[in-house]
Amino acid sequence: MIFLSLAYINENIELVNVQAVSIAYEIIGETAYTALGKLRADRITSKKVWTLESVLLTNQEYTAILNHLESINFGVTLFWLDEFGGVPELDSIDTIITIDSDERIMFFRDGFHNDGRNLSLLVREV
Repeated sequence: MIFLSLAYINENIELVNVQAVSIAYEIIGETAYTALGKLRADRITSKKVWTLESVLLTNQEYTAILNHLESINFGVTLFWLDEFGGVPELDSIDTIITIDSDERIMFFRDGFHNDGRNLSLLVREV
């Protein structure tokens, strides 16, 4: 199995075994039609939204992620992805991270894990 990316949450929690990264863009602003039918768009900026698929997490790796997100009530936290360049301590960005899906699995990696997880995270740039 090949893993694509290296990612960190809060500068020190490594998101291991990232198998897939999808990127979407949200446009910040308003779009509406005028009374004459002309499209008007007031766009301020765009923000990225990443979906990360992290597979074969041990219970310890999973718990570190979940405990951090719950401790901040799924609020703003730092996030770094290797495509940003630099290092997590200096180049992380503010994001809101939510769990899109959480699947309990069994796997063998450095021993048998019957409490492993596959985790899909939705990371929104703030």
